[in-house]
Amino acid sequence: MIRTPATSLTLPAYAKINLHLAIGDLKDDGYHDVATVIAKLSLHDTLTFTTLEEETCEITGFGDDLPMEKNLIYRAWDLMRDEYPRQAKGLRVEVEKRIPSGAGLGGGSSDAATTINAIHKLWNLSIPEQERARGWVAPWGRTYHRWY
Repeated sequence: MIRTPATSLTLPAYAKINLHLAIGDLKDDGYHDVATVIAKLSLHDTLTFTTLEEETCEITGFGDDLPMEKNLIYRAWDLMRDEYPRQAKGLRVEVEKRIPSGAGLGGGSSDAATTINAIHKLWNLSIPEQERARGWVAPWGRTYHRWY
């Protein structure tokens, strides 16, 4: 049976809260050892993804004050496009933003992880979940992998 990939899908991107956070020593990679206990909240952004014929990424719902190269949704799409050029497609992402930016609730990381999961489905990729979670932690912070 041949799987036909979807062309559109809507997913929640959940917020998190740190119940405990301990920062350790600085490591050679520039990051600190971190011990944390986090909880997923019901608060979430809603992201609607639609594939595009043209290889571009369009994002709505953030206003004009966030440069595209700093948008973690765009950075997730760009990383996936570089990693899987044969399967790459354009992407339109409509964001219903509910998680306040800069509030320490993991909204950007959650949006990035949700974008990678959406691309995985929309581009009909076969990347094991553990590899998706492990492979792209560093670009978006240490809590990024928690959203898988």
